[in-house]
Amino acid sequence: MAKNQQPLWQYNTFQTSLLFCYEGKVPDTGRGRKNMANAAAWLIRSGWARVEREDGTVTEAGPGQWLMVRPGKRRQRFAPDTELLSINFRASLHNEEQLFERGLSRVLEASGHPDLERAAMDLVREVSARFGKEGSIHVHNADTDISGYLAVQRRLMRWVEVWAHALLSEGLHPTLGNLEDSRVLEAITFLRQRRGGTYSQGSEAAAARVGLSLAQLNRLFRQETGGTLRKYHTQLTRERAYDLLMHTDHTIQEIGADLGFHHASHFTLWFKKQCGVPPGAFREKSTKHRYFTLR
Repeated sequence: MAKNQQPLWQYNTFQTSLLFCYEGKVPDTGRGRKNMANAAAWLIRSGWARVEREDGTVTEAGPGQWLMVRPGKRRQRFAPDTELLSINFRASLHNEEQLFERGLSRVLEASGHPDLERAAMDLVREVSARFGKEGSIHVHNADTDISGYLAVQRRLMRWVEVWAHALLSEGLHPTLGNLEDSRVLEAITFLRQRRGGTYSQGSEAAAARVGLSLAQLNRLFRQETGGTLRKYHTQLTRERAYDLLMHTDHTIQEIGADLGFHHASHFTLWFKKQCGVPPGAFREKSTKHRYFTLR
């Protein structure tokens, strides 16, 4: 089997979701320090955009260029009155990490990848037509029926297809597109699909599922991904907690139980240690300031 190729069934863990998309001026809330675990793609219409990573790496793009932004912590700077075609989305394969991270942020010439603009505009038009201009900024939380979801998802998948093709053509490789040990993949799939149980025993449960000791699975996991199973499990639980707090009306106790915490107080202490604030404060802030507001 060629490198970076896998049996088709292994792609069943691939997930995509659209957080927001728009065309126009950059709102004030889009500037400054950000920590977003999602992919972002900006086509600069006018002005310029610059992202600065914590390690000091700076990437800047101007009119007629795409800036493919690396997920994670960064500072976003824009010229006054900069206008963008902006897509913010999640595309993950095997775990909660984005499909592409290595090699980003990166600038691509729009003239060399015309399908990117076409796919992005199709997505923006579909979302705007269904949810309005303001709705496109909060599309992840917009109400729709199954037909609306499928219509948006169809255009999102087309966007992800051309986005991935463009990055592959630039020599980038999927973050975890080359897992070779099926036991690691099975453990990842198990943790992603797992609900309830005991949070502290998640790694042990994954090892038992694939018929290995925890030490054996940890060794294979590090070989395949470069990280640890416990760190992955923590990251996965944190992302689930974010989504449940931001996009459901479940109580703190219900969310904690869903994530494997027997007591709401244990979940609250864990979440505060991970995120710096209690889950209730995180929910209040995130629902009050969802991503962007148009001005």
